[in-house]
Amino acid sequence: KYGLDLDVDGDVLSFEITSDRADIISKFSLAKLIKMILGKKVVDKDIKFEDLEVKVEKTERKYVNCLKLRLKGSVNDLFDDLILMQEKLNQVIGRNRKFAACGFFDFNKINFPIIYKNLTKDKIKFVPLGFNEVKDYEFVIESTSQGKDYGNLLKSPIVWIDKNNEIIALPPIINADKFSITRETKEIFIDVTGVDKYIVNQFTKILIVNLSEIGDVSVIKVKYSSKDIDPNLSFENRTIMLSEDNIRNVLGVEIPIKEAKKILEQLGFKVKSIRDSLSINIPYYRYDIIHQVD
Repeated sequence: KYGLDLDVDGDVLSFEITSDRADIISKFSLAKLIKMILGKKVVDKDIKFEDLEVKVEKTERKYVNCLKLRLKGSVNDLFDDLILMQEKLNQVIGRNRKFAACGFFDFNKINFPIIYKNLTKDKIKFVPLGFNEVKDYEFVIESTSQGKDYGNLLKSPIVWIDKNNEIIALPPIINADKFSITRETKEIFIDVTGVDKYIVNQFTKILIVNLSEIGDVSVIKVKYSSKDIDPNLSFENRTIMLSEDNIRNVLGVEIPIKEAKKILEQLGFKVKSIRDSLSINIPYYRYDIIHQVD
């Protein structure tokens, strides 16, 4: 019914999802779905925007969205869940980081303004995640597991660099150890970078709906050096009309419009009855809903 393959082992519930329901990518969104099934009221939070000095220059991975997550406390026991969600999104939506990838950083360790730009290989020196010494670009690409796996995604190195000229990350390959999140982190800066505008936006929206279950998420207004690289992130919901005839033709059964409305509301949709049809509000993150058949 909900597109999930579930398995129970004692007090552990394992679930598998299909790529079209990647909005259920973590236990946070799964808990939200269970709440819907139980008939509890679920309200999507309003999207907040925040101005920070974040600049983006044109690169081969030119589409960039940034978020800020303020947790209710510190990361603590959420650490493994956050890393797992990041890895799954990079794999499923980003196609192993080829089309898009995200990075998590300790917001309070970053010195703004920051810039996303190309940097020549000879100028790239920083302490990569998991190391305690400064390494150069060749070492990162040739001697780290991340460099070996993802170094081929870039023709020219791209960095996030702060106002002190410290390298924050080499996206989509590896973070600098200093700026990576720990269990003590209370606020997280998140970047989503990639080559495909549609996938970068989809990736970002799925992050927002999942992270909103554990804290307050803001979209950071990024300043672009070129107008043609703005990802144009929109949170407008769509509306689809569904009639009794549509339901009968697709499913081959009669479902009264009132019953259909009840089912759809249990699935988390906002629905209005208009005579023998339903006006269904599709949440901004439900990329799997395209037409009436869905």
